[in-house]
Amino acid sequence: MKLNEIIGKTKIPTVNELLASIKNGRFTKDGSKLKVVGDFSCPNNKLTSLDGGPSSVSESLFVSHNALTSLKGSPSFIGRNLSCNDNKLTSLEGAPSSVGGSLFCNNNELTSIEGAPSQIGGYFYCRNNKLTSLSNIHKYIKEVNGYINFEDNPIKSSVLGLVKINGLTNVMFDDKKLEKIMNKYLPLGDIFDCQEELIEAGLEAFAEL
Repeated sequence: MKLNEIIGKTKIPTVNELLASIKNGRFTKDGSKLKVVGDFSCPNNKLTSLDGGPSSVSESLFVSHNALTSLKGSPSFIGRNLSCNDNKLTSLEGAPSSVGGSLFCNNNELTSIEGAPSQIGGYFYCRNNKLTSLSNIHKYIKEVNGYINFEDNPIKSSVLGLVKINGLTNVMFDDKKLEKIMNKYLPLGDIFDCQEELIEAGLEAFAEL
């Protein structure tokens, strides 16, 4: 094999080259060593996988309006926002351990919070998914610097873990009675008082971790 062929095979593509390589829902060039300075934006590309995408993005990653079923292959570092609205995600497995800004995952098919970043530097938008429970959410998400929106989810149980999340200022639910009680105890209020008030309000199923 000639030297220029070897170099061609190992060359790290530019952002534009990587975006232009998308075919059949995948990156056909290997950008796994690419460190993007600024945003990396590839919405509306029918992506089914992030494998081969950049290893880090100093600003925001925009992968909304694709066909992703997993965040496997996401950059290990995202300095600001992660926007993955309008995909087919059932969990957040594969997301980086933290995002510097907000996390947008509205309009997916999430049935679990498992795999979510443990630290979210801004807000967490999770509207219109299929979550029925927030069991152990505090074990997946340790910090949110703002609010979480869980409207348009059929949540029926186990929201008490929200009280244990650092920085969480308020939460939004379809059930406004539940929302009002939970917001009294955020951030880091007395979890036992919150549990008792939920039970007294007839919301026993929600009063669990």
